[in-house]
Amino acid sequence: MNPLGYSVFLSTFEKQKQYLEGLGKNHPLVFVSLHISEEFSDTYTQDMKEMCAWLNNEGFRIVADVSSKSLELFSLQTIDEIVDVLGVYALRLDYGFDHQQMLALAKKMPIVLNASTIQVDDIKDIIEQGKEVLAMHNYYPRPETGLDDTFFLKITKSLQAAGIHVIAFIAGDALKRGPIYEGLPTLEKHRHVSPYAAYLELVLKYHVDQVFVGDPGISQYETARIQSYCDTGVIDLPVQLSAAKHFLHEKLSCRIDSPAWIIRIEEARAMKKKDENIKPCNTVERKRGMITIDNDNYLRYAGEVQVIREDLPSDKRVNVIGQVGSGYLSILELIQGGTKLRFVEEDI
Repeated sequence: MNPLGYSVFLSTFEKQKQYLEGLGKNHPLVFVSLHISEEFSDTYTQDMKEMCAWLNNEGFRIVADVSSKSLELFSLQTIDEIVDVLGVYALRLDYGFDHQQMLALAKKMPIVLNASTIQVDDIKDIIEQGKEVLAMHNYYPRPETGLDDTFFLKITKSLQAAGIHVIAFIAGDALKRGPIYEGLPTLEKHRHVSPYAAYLELVLKYHVDQVFVGDPGISQYETARIQSYCDTGVIDLPVQLSAAKHFLHEKLSCRIDSPAWIIRIEEARAMKKKDENIKPCNTVERKRGMITIDNDNYLRYAGEVQVIREDLPSDKRVNVIGQVGSGYLSILELIQGGTKLRFVEEDI
C-alpha cells in the first residue's frame, strides 16, 4: 500500500512542521497549491521556495498544484520552470492549460490530472505518451459540496481501467484549514469521521491507489493506525474492553463464515484457558459496535468472541464486554471473512 500523502499550506506551515518531521524517510508525496489567493503576500515566492526546500530536505516529493496564475506569481515564462525553482516531483495541472501543453509536460515529467473533472476519452494520448500520469480528486472545503459515492466510484473506476493511479483526500483531525475549518475531504460523507475510518473506506471499498490528508494536521493516533495498516494489512479496531483484555493487540481473524450481522473471531475459543470460567455478566441488548463473549451458559461455545454489526436482543448466554469506538463503526462493514484485525485501545 502506498504511504499516506500530506497537504502542506504556506499559511500553516510553521504549525505543520510538528506533524511532518520524521515522516519523509519513505519519500511520501506532499501536495502544495501555488495559487491559493488568501496566501499571497509580498514575500510569497520567497516563502514558498523556503518551504519547498525544507520539504525536499526532509525527503518528501512535492506535487505542486499549478495554474496560469502560478506563472505570474513566480515571473516565469513556462510552467515547467517551476520544477527547477521549487524542486517539484510532479505538477498537478488545474486550469489555464490546453491539451497540447498538458501533453508536452506529460512527456517530460510526472503530471497529475484533476480526477474529478477529466474524461478518459479526452486524454488517451496523454496516458499513452506520458512519463507518469496520475489523477487526483479535489478536496472540498465547503460542507455539502464533496462528491457522492456513485459519481466518485464511477470516475475512479474509469481512470483505473485506463491505467491511471488515482488519489483522493480525507479530512484531518488535529489542525483544520481555514477559513471554513470543516475539513478537506473528497467524499462529503467523510467530512466529520475519523481519518483512519475514511482512509480504510477509500482503500478497501473504493480501491483508490493513494490517500492524502487534505487538512494541515492529523493526530499521531490516527497516523499510527493508518501506518500500521500500510505496513501489515491488519485492520486496527479501536475499542474499549472491560474484560478479556488479553485480546488487545493480538492478531485476530474474522471467521470466513461470519454472517452480515456479526464478526466471529476465529481464534477466540482457542484463547480460552481450560479451567477458565466465564460467569454470566452484563447480558444486555447487543447494539451495533458492541463486543461480546459467550459465557458458561453457552456450554461448548463459551469463550467465543463476536463484534456486533447489527442490533441483536439480549441473551443470558452472552456477555457484553466492550465497545468499538463510535468514530470507527463504519470499519465494521469493511471487515470480511478472512480479514485480519486487531483490537487496540481507543484514544479517548
